[in-house]
Amino acid sequence: MKLKTHKKDPGVSTYRLVVVAFAVAIAIGTPLLSLPVSNAGGDWNFGIDALFTATSATCVTGLDSVGIGTTFSTFGLIIIAVLSQLGGIGIMTAGTFFFMAMGRRISVNEERVIMNTLGEDVAGGVAHTIRQTLFFTFSWELFGAAIFAWRLQSKHDFEPIRALGHGAFMSIMAFCNSGLSLFPDSLCGFAKDKVIMLTTIALVAVGGIGFIVHANLLSLRPWRRNPRQRGRLSLHSYIVVKTTAFIILAGGALYLLLEWNGTLKGFDVGDKITGALFQMTSARTAGLASVDTGAMHNSSILLTMVIMFIGAAPGSTGGGIKVTSAAILFGLMRSILKNREHTEIRNRSIPGRVVKNAVTVTVISLVVIAVATFIAMLAEETTGKSFRDVGFEIISAFTTAGLSLGATQNLTDPGKICVIICMYIGRIGPVTLAMAMAAKSTPSTRRFPEENVIIG
Repeated sequence: MKLKTHKKDPGVSTYRLVVVAFAVAIAIGTPLLSLPVSNAGGDWNFGIDALFTATSATCVTGLDSVGIGTTFSTFGLIIIAVLSQLGGIGIMTAGTFFFMAMGRRISVNEERVIMNTLGEDVAGGVAHTIRQTLFFTFSWELFGAAIFAWRLQSKHDFEPIRALGHGAFMSIMAFCNSGLSLFPDSLCGFAKDKVIMLTTIALVAVGGIGFIVHANLLSLRPWRRNPRQRGRLSLHSYIVVKTTAFIILAGGALYLLLEWNGTLKGFDVGDKITGALFQMTSARTAGLASVDTGAMHNSSILLTMVIMFIGAAPGSTGGGIKVTSAAILFGLMRSILKNREHTEIRNRSIPGRVVKNAVTVTVISLVVIAVATFIAMLAEETTGKSFRDVGFEIISAFTTAGLSLGATQNLTDPGKICVIICMYIGRIGPVTLAMAMAAKSTPSTRRFPEENVIIG
């Protein structure tokens, strides 16, 4: 008798490679940050904070448990910047570029997953896409570093070398949506410097829309007379750009209204508008702050949590459930209310599998956040931290947003471990983790009889 065998999904091993790649980067970064040469005091640091910082940098989160600007040496800060850079562009992307440069051929399955992590669901042309991704990344970061360095030296009296170092670090953190800062108050000290604020907003926003959207936007030629030569804005790019703009502008307007006499008090009108836009742009997973987030009204905190949960775009340097998932869920709700069979956006029907993926990502994310918050509340019970502080910290960690109400540096070790796990799962994605854990794929065409269930 022939035994029934299950065919393994060839993509599972590649998803595992993504999971392992981030884990290896953290495992390498942690001991490097523990070395005496990495610490400002010249001592060994084998505590949990080295692991916490390595995870926060690699997962481009931005939560800081020690104050990296004073804790780590120049060498340590370089390690943090490298980890954030790898985490931002994607370890698989960087690794693939390295292997390609060494002459190694990429398998079809590896190419498929790499293209998916970059926001493209069609394999092919991975070498061109990776080169384009790296070009976009370094071009924007050089642009930001130059402006930051010039401004720090001319306006804030930084020495040239110090201005260059700080400018490069700030640019990497902003574009990669990492959010780690060399300053103890993040960017609050520059809240009234519109050049630094607007440059940071631009870097965070561009880094958060995804590399495939970059390529699509640059391919457009609206001035061409021939419609075929103008290029076409894909539905994906349309959703990302429109939803991102709506979140930043609508969120900024609401934040401005809520915090006019709160965290924005004492600013002139221009600085208030800039500050509100900065906070909402950063809340999408950058983690940088221009105001004291701990002093925000509860309504503003809730608004920030919602925007953190939505996050950035697929294939970008940001986290969250992604703006495309939020847009598809909104489209699904609208289709249901209008009694339409298919989910429709911009005169296009969204495939059922894509709608299911959006629902799955959202539900899994909510479950992970709920469970993690419950565990963290137990871990922090003796410290007296409020549900607001712990819940905000967990959502910020899982969505790799990096904003905090001030609880990060006061977390207990169990609480830090919980946050570390959330940062890791949030960066690789809960669905990727689930796929990596799948031992086998057993497709089935069977269908059970239907039976109605009452809803509502």
